[in-house]
Amino acid sequence: MLTLPIKKKWFDMIAAGEKLEEYRSDTPCYAARFGPAMNANGQMEICLRNGYRADSPKLYCTITARLRHGARPEWRGNPKEPCWVLTLLGVKAENERSGYI
Repeated sequence: MLTLPIKKKWFDMIAAGEKLEEYRSDTPCYAARFGPAMNANGQMEICLRNGYRADSPKLYCTITARLRHGARPEWRGNPKEPCWVLTLLGVKAENERSGYI
């Protein structure tokens, strides 16, 4: 499972259901991570971790990842540059994870 660090502001918005997309730069690193990892439905599971420590709070998400322009500047998207747009389909907190998959 791919683990991505995320800042507290965005982590809290995703946990509250306010932010429905996450953005990552269009780099070869992310292209290699998102492209091949998709299942037959074009989805994958990721872990969003608020910080770099192993015991940092985590959210487990089902996403689709598409390379396009970030349409929501208020969520850190840039409408002028292509980026990976991670659309959040399902989100579970770490303590809700049992029975998730």
